[in-house]
Amino acid sequence: MYLPHAIFPLAVAFGLPVVMYAIISLLELIILGTKRNQTQNQQQRRQAPRGVMQMSRALYEQLDGEMLQLLLSNRDFDSNDYERLMRLEALNERKHEGATPLQIQQLPIVAVTESMLQATENASCTVCLSAFELDGRVRMMPCFHRFHPECIDPWLQEKALCPICKFPAIA
Repeated sequence: MYLPHAIFPLAVAFGLPVVMYAIISLLELIILGTKRNQTQNQQQRRQAPRGVMQMSRALYEQLDGEMLQLLLSNRDFDSNDYERLMRLEALNERKHEGATPLQIQQLPIVAVTESMLQATENASCTVCLSAFELDGRVRMMPCFHRFHPECIDPWLQEKALCPICKFPAIA
């Protein structure tokens, strides 16, 4: 029997978003529920809706085949699986690389205004925790969070995401 909770720790280990994990689990339960103990005639009447199948297929296409195989296996892990997980983790890290210096330089740098300083959420850099200074320079992210360029640029080289909301910094 398929147990969605059995793959949750593995999904977390690979950084698979919990929302994606939950959607995949629900879709599989819907599909399995429609196919279990049905005659062919009943199965034709109660098949999973076409949209559910398309959404499930699209989610699976985003996953690496080897990772998907591990996620859907219904058995205990052994030492060979550990090595496989380490390889997959290394591949996953490479997929989520940071931004290039050119991409970072394309993010705008703006001068700090009086209105920025009055806004409580944008009054300081959340990386270094220092307050912004009037007419100081800040790098503006696509999500409108602001940081000192010397604070955010090294972060963006490692991960091209806003450190506050995880919104992609590079389009």
